[in-house]
Amino acid sequence: MANSVMTIPFYAAKDGGPLVGGAAEMAFESLLTLAGVDRSASAPAISEIGGGWYAFNVTYGTAPFEAGDLVGVIDADKDGTNGLADAERYIPVEVRLDFYAFRRLTEKTVEIDGMGCLESDMANNVKAQAAKLAADGWDALAIAEPAGSPNGWTVGQKLIWLVMRFLNETSLDAFDGIRVRKSDGTVATRQVVTEANGIKTVARAQ
Repeated sequence: MANSVMTIPFYAAKDGGPLVGGAAEMAFESLLTLAGVDRSASAPAISEIGGGWYAFNVTYGTAPFEAGDLVGVIDADKDGTNGLADAERYIPVEVRLDFYAFRRLTEKTVEIDGMGCLESDMANNVKAQAAKLAADGWDALAIAEPAGSPNGWTVGQKLIWLVMRFLNETSLDAFDGIRVRKSDGTVATRQVVTEANGIKTVARAQ
């Protein structure tokens, strides 16, 4: 499923007011998974929003956000140029899967990606206008009628078997069990019917 970029904002102060123009002096002091794995080598770039606010972007499934939640500390004055006190210099941040999940749930879903999932950005921008669900899409599916053990059947084949079960010829015999036939009349599956102590049991299709 296509994963959208998630922006993580944070605020930086200087002498009690907003720090302006400080992005060039900002870097991740640390960036770890909750298991303590260092992800700082893949730390994202930091940009300025304005009014003391800054941000960085991450995409789930892409380093460093490919192994779950992250916690980190940003050094807002790595070379001392911004003149920040230690209390203002080090800023804790976190990147969490629940932030990402909530974002995906609240976005308007208008795009169909390569796996049939829906996605758009918060501005409702359609990224693939040619993608659509065709009204005759089911008719274009080419799924062979299955036979034998269903262990290796695909989901599509299982759905086709349900159609066969109720629309194709089916026979029920107390000795021979339930036989489901393909459209050409050949037997696709057989389910043995047994009875013990007045209870009838239909076996798994074979």
